[in-house]
Amino acid sequence: MEANSITGIFFHLFSRAGEPEMLIHMSSSKNMAGLFFLSLVTSAFFLNFAWESFHGLLFQNHPVMPASRYVPMMVEMSLYDASGIVAFYLVVSACLRILLWPTIPANVMIYLAVALLGAAAIEFVAVHVLHEWAYLPSMPAVFGIGVLPLVQLPLTGLASIVLARRFSSLP
Repeated sequence: MEANSITGIFFHLFSRAGEPEMLIHMSSSKNMAGLFFLSLVTSAFFLNFAWESFHGLLFQNHPVMPASRYVPMMVEMSLYDASGIVAFYLVVSACLRILLWPTIPANVMIYLAVALLGAAAIEFVAVHVLHEWAYLPSMPAVFGIGVLPLVQLPLTGLASIVLARRFSSLP
C-alpha cells in the first residue's frame, strides 16, 4: 500500500461527507496538525504537572513524601494525564469525523463529557479496585471519587486544547 492511499484513508476517516472544507489538506495542514498535537501534549503535561503537584497534597502519604520520590511521581502522573487528554481528544475527533475540530460549544461539551467519564472510570478503578492511592479526609469526594481528580482531565484538557489551537494558529 503506498503512502498516498494510507494518508487518503486517514484523512477520509476524519472528513465529513459533503463538507470538503472540513477535510484536512495535506499541504500546510499536515504541519499545522503536527504543531497542534505537539502543543497539546506539551501544554497538557505542564498544566497537569502543576495540578498534580498541588492536589497531590490531598492524597495519603503524599504530604510526607520526600521530593526525590514526589517529583518523579508527579512527572509520571502528568505523562499519563497528557496521554489521556490526547486519547480523549482523538475519541471526540473520531465521533466528529474531523481531526482538528473547532472549539464550538457543542464540540466542547462532547469533549467535557468524554473526559469526565474517562476521569471517573480511571479514578474509580485506581482508588476502589486497584487501591493505587487513597484520599485524605480533606479531599472533597462525590460517590467515593475525589472532586479534584474528577474535574482535572476535563479542565486541564480543555485548557490544553485552547492553548494548542493558539500555538498552532488554528482559528
